Amino acid sequence: MAWGNIRVRNACPFPVTFYAIAGPSIELAAGQTSSASACLIWFSTRVKGSGDAINKGQFESYRDEYDREAKMYGHDWKSWRDGHSGAAAGSFLGWAVGALEDVFKTKVTESGGNLYFGAKKEAVYGNADLVVYATKDPACEMAPELHKDVWYLYLDYDHGQQTPPADTYAVPDLSKYADTLFLRLKNSAHAAYLCAAYDQSTVSTQAGDNPFNPLEYSTYWTVAPLEAGAHNLRLLNVKTQKWLTCFSSDKDRIGLLDLGYQDYADQHWDAQVVYTNPHVVMLRNLYVAGNLVGGNNGSTFLYPPNSGYNDQHWVVETFTVDVNKVPAGHTFRIMHCQTGRYITMGPNDASHASLQPTDDSNQLFVLEKSGEGDFRLRNIKYNVYLTYFGSWKYLGGYSATGYQDQHWGAEIADKNAGFHLFNRLDSLGGNNHLFFKDNAFGLYGGDYPDQLWVLQLETTS
Repeated sequence: MAWGNIRVRNACPFPVTFYAIAGPSIELAAGQTSSASACLIWFSTRVKGSGDAINKGQFESYRDEYDREAKMYGHDWKSWRDGHSGAAAGSFLGWAVGALEDVFKTKVTESGGNLYFGAKKEAVYGNADLVVYATKDPACEMAPELHKDVWYLYLDYDHGQQTPPADTYAVPDLSKYADTLFLRLKNSAHAAYLCAAYDQSTVSTQAGDNPFNPLEYSTYWTVAPLEAGAHNLRLLNVKTQKWLTCFSSDKDRIGLLDLGYQDYADQHWDAQVVYTNPHVVMLRNLYVAGNLVGGNNGSTFLYPPNSGYNDQHWVVETFTVDVNKVPAGHTFRIMHCQTGRYITMGPNDASHASLQPTDDSNQLFVLEKSGEGDFRLRNIKYNVYLTYFGSWKYLGGYSATGYQDQHWGAEIADKNAGFHLFNRLDSLGGNNHLFFKDNAFGLYGGDYPDQLWVLQLETTS
């Protein structure tokens, strides 16, 4: 047999494994190219995604679960398959399980809620430059809110083929909401957020942080005060554009009422402050006089007011895209809109920053204005200033002042959810927008989803 080198490039945004008959298996990270010795007269190649093999029964279960969740969001895969919603035919939701062997001729793999269908190419002769690329199932394009993807992997001669970006974050147009204060309400007893349920008529709670996209995620609300200077208010769910309502005529059921109806008394709430660090309130319905409760298994209901019950306590997380709306002396977190995670100093020291889920100890900053449109961001725990070390290209903290690379500015994005945080270092020119991608911070020009940030206001320091 003739032996020689083959070269394989992974154009996918996730790792894959390449197999060659009479040759090695090659593990390829996203974007990586690697060469290996293999039989050149004939070999069969296969690729798989980053997961273990699953059988047909598991595939059927996955497909049925996806179908079930899609319907809860108001999607019907049958109409997709027929093209009624503009989606291409051929979604995995319409395939018979028994046809898998014929269609794919290789393993189906699953990892992290995503599904990968492997590819096969045979009778390759001579030295070859191969590429692994992928496309996403049309059902996933139609329902990004399910947050799991189905990919089809392809293997071919390398002619520069590229996999479309794996970015499923939908960028909303929030330009008309630039002056709006958004908020989330997290139940103290269950650490779950108040949200509109799948049916968009009832209310539930759900655990876990969401990216900042109030037009897609139902955990975001805004308020309409009823009296100036008071805590009497109405709560509007931003995604559904419906009011939080106690349906007093229907056994005090907690649900949502569309805009356009009259201003019913049972959608009026009083926010009684329990704590100010962090900001915790109880929500009393002014018509029924009961407090909103976050129950087990995502339930919500009213119960007689009692400040000692944690399930009546709601932590208020207030968001703004306008840095000028930060009250003097208030602390805040800096959320990356695309991931829903926060700039974090530490944990052991403040020399480097990372993105992490909510952590009270080392994510709080205070804004110190340093000139017209300029400010520094001081981390409360370590008493250091957020600095972009341009020579080494990393984000961290530095205690000494007087350095230009710890001065920042902000501008609200024209049509995107959030603002750009740009570094004032002159040598950067226009390539100064802070972004987070591939597990690292960087600076770059332009207007991209990974450059969007929002402030989560906390309390007076």
